Amino acid sequence: MKKIIAILLVAMLALCTAAFAEATDNDALLLGNWETADGMAVMTIEKNPGGEDWDIELTAAGSHDAYVFKTTIRTGEEPNVFTYNKGKFWDVPITDGTDDAPLGEAKIAGSIGTFAYDPEARTLTWTDDEKPGEVVLIKTNTSALYNEADMDAARAAIDAEFSGWEGCEMHSTRYAGDEANTAENIAWLSSLKDKSYTQVMEFLSDFHSPVEGGGAWEADTEYTDWQWWLAREEGGSWELVTWGY
Repeated sequence: MKKIIAILLVAMLALCTAAFAEATDNDALLLGNWETADGMAVMTIEKNPGGEDWDIELTAAGSHDAYVFKTTIRTGEEPNVFTYNKGKFWDVPITDGTDDAPLGEAKIAGSIGTFAYDPEARTLTWTDDEKPGEVVLIKTNTSALYNEADMDAARAAIDAEFSGWEGCEMHSTRYAGDEANTAENIAWLSSLKDKSYTQVMEFLSDFHSPVEGGGAWEADTEYTDWQWWLAREEGGSWELVTWGY
């Protein structure tokens, strides 16, 4: 496991270097949390207080170890393409199941690569200039409308429902974006429950059906972009209203 994670991070050390005008236009695209579909790597991007760049922290966790890579990325020569050159790479021991153990000795990394952002898919696809292959990161828990408490409540409702789906294995769940909070969707969900909702959220999941199938499931099948729709009334709590394709 440790070897696989190390290979992944060495590959991901080639994210991106160049300056680009209008860098702040990309803030909304980059800021937030990103993760690989299998959850093996998680990346956070924050605004660099020193300029029009962004600081990233990439963590890949295994059963006993974690690896952290930190650097600053800049916009590249094309829209929605980002670059970096040097960063610091730590080995972080984990002994109690958390990632707050002291950082180990930092190593300077000098690899170069690119990040390409797809706004519709809400993904960052990383490619290495020196090694073949790519890594796709999915944007999670980023919203201008809702805070972390809203996201946590929504995920808890989804998890509670999914826990009863015997034989199904969840791979990932991600926020679909603020664009779902439209008057049309509010009216639709309100009509399903005969309520007066004022806000809605949509999440997307990838999961695997039971090997033997049964019920509504095709046997041993990967379901992707499965929709979860949640809504709340003014001052109310989030409710899981409907799900499916």
